[in-house]
Amino acid sequence: MPAYTGWNNNPFWRPNNWYGGTNPTTGQSQDWYDTPLVRDDLSPEMPRGEYERFLTEQGYGNFGRKDEWGRSMYNRTDSGYQAAQLTNPNLSYRDYLNTLEGGWMDNAYAALSAQARGDNTPGQTRRIMWG
Repeated sequence: MPAYTGWNNNPFWRPNNWYGGTNPTTGQSQDWYDTPLVRDDLSPEMPRGEYERFLTEQGYGNFGRKDEWGRSMYNRTDSGYQAAQLTNPNLSYRDYLNTLEGGWMDNAYAALSAQARGDNTPGQTRRIMWG
């Protein structure tokens, strides 16, 4: 498995690939992410896509244990989002995820025990005995 080389090391979503998206007015390549069409219409219908983009931008877009742990947090972010909506019914999932930036995932992952991170796997340890 290749070593982590940066925040955009996600083979399934490349931040610098516009995927053929062009601005109809200018004809230039465009990421439509911050447009009302995506923000207001598509994003609420695709929370997993929003989360994958968020993960990649936080440095969790690869295949390592840390990245897979980040993906496993989707349900926790979804329930946290629902709880936050009880405080602010107008909160979007995108805006909720943006409140989670600032290294919270790195801090949460660092706080896990070695076993919870998968670093301590005695079942995979070979035991050699002589005699």
